[in-house]
Amino acid sequence: PHARACEMRTRAEGLDIDRATQGASFGAIADVQTEDYRELVLPIVRGNPGVRFVFFLSPEYLDSFWMEGVSGYPSSRRALFDVFLNEPNAEIHDLSLYTAVTHDLGLFVLDELHFDPEGARRVVAALADGGLRVKSPAEHERLLREELRAGAELMRSYAREKCP
Repeated sequence: PHARACEMRTRAEGLDIDRATQGASFGAIADVQTEDYRELVLPIVRGNPGVRFVFFLSPEYLDSFWMEGVSGYPSSRRALFDVFLNEPNAEIHDLSLYTAVTHDLGLFVLDELHFDPEGARRVVAALADGGLRVKSPAEHERLLREELRAGAELMRSYAREKCP
């Protein structure tokens, strides 16, 4: 944990944690990825109404989620919501909000994106449970903001670490 705190302090150097957290935007982003989903994947979803398409956003460790959120919410995530949220045979689950994994650095191996077998079991159980299915953009944004605030608290805690 100490090395991670020092690494993240370096990555966040110069950022005002509170201002960055408050200023984070989750608004729609028109980009090539959104158009790719619309042109390449949406016809497959609509052409197969008897098939249930499950899209999910993988969990990542909380400090990495915070950095991503304050640096500009990834357009690929927003593109999923914009394109597929209202499709009757598609569902989106956002496991970046799954705190049983995202708040436990011990479940991650290699880096903040790759979790161990226990993390994988938790992710599969969460998908099966359906509790992190995105149904409302407004509710989803509220949950994202809560998670960003938790990430900001973690980032502030790193300031207490003595780093080289």
